[in-house]
Amino acid sequence: MKKPQSARIRKVVAALSGSVLAAGLAVAVPTAASASTIVRTTTTRGCEWTTGVGQYWRVKADITVAQEAGTSWRWIESATNARTELVGFTLGVQERNPVANADIQNGGTSVRISGAATLSYGVPTPWGQIDWLTLPVECSTVYSVY
Repeated sequence: MKKPQSARIRKVVAALSGSVLAAGLAVAVPTAASASTIVRTTTTRGCEWTTGVGQYWRVKADITVAQEAGTSWRWIESATNARTELVGFTLGVQERNPVANADIQNGGTSVRISGAATLSYGVPTPWGQIDWLTLPVECSTVYSVY
């Protein structure tokens, strides 16, 4: 039975490295540890909608960008934890039916972050909120590594 090509290459490399080391010379044998290093950074990106004085509705996602060390080659490895949030002065405001998405596009060079919800403005009572206005909100943005 014929040996696979990779097994023969490993045997030749091992034999050469042993003879070169015996002669007192160094040889660089490619290993997984000497392969190029990938650097990963995670950042939060998104968009914001100003709904009133001191009140903001946001769509966010955590984006992990990978880069081969020593090069400018980057790609979006993942887009996770897509979410919405209502922050600021929110007394009497409730976020209803929130939806958030983060979709990687263009072969991993960009991500589209989008979301929507309905904000209900009302008067809080001991029996629940009495709504007097509902406002649909949405926003989207594209984050690109180039």
